[in-house]
Amino acid sequence: MKNLVTAIEEYHLRASGHVVSLTELDNGFFAPPADDTCPLCEGAQWSCSTGAHLKTIEHVALKNELEPKILIKAIHIISFNASEIAWKQLLYTPSSYLRSGWDNGELVWLPSETTEAYCHYGCENGPEESCSCGIYGLWSPFAAHEYYATKSHVTVQMQVGGVVIEGSKGCRAQYALITGIYENGDREAEVEMSEMYEVPLVPMINEEVLDGLQ
Repeated sequence: MKNLVTAIEEYHLRASGHVVSLTELDNGFFAPPADDTCPLCEGAQWSCSTGAHLKTIEHVALKNELEPKILIKAIHIISFNASEIAWKQLLYTPSSYLRSGWDNGELVWLPSETTEAYCHYGCENGPEESCSCGIYGLWSPFAAHEYYATKSHVTVQMQVGGVVIEGSKGCRAQYALITGIYENGDREAEVEMSEMYEVPLVPMINEEVLDGLQ
């Protein structure tokens, strides 16, 4: 399981644009770093410095001694399944409730209370296809966590309901309720918010979901 968790985190980091530095050889070619090779690229030399192979699922899987199909399935389960659970970043201030960033922090999310979307353009029964209103959430916890990636934000897990307009990467919802605090950023802030909202700290990678894939 440890290999799978490591591979998921590593692949997402690379897919999100993390730069992999290649080793430039005396002959003008480039080679992968000694600690970043898989059975396919060990000893390889490339004329290009982009290192595209090092960003593939196949490379990350084989490097971590996994079958590529297992990593593909795990990434799909964790990051890209639309459901009633979405992820979002909220503004964090010590000893205060979380707030939405899109309205300059005016919308406060209260503990154990469902937050309802408000439309400035007059939608009365939840977000509409022709409008941009609604509570925005992302299906991928990775994408949500990296949206701002600053200590002034906390990533929350939320249950969405009412009218929910789904997209390939996320949704716009009429209602949302905080159900968890993601535990891989500012530890002090996450523990504080977990206690304030009386919700659990939630790991981004649910090992129970992945159990049995290997």
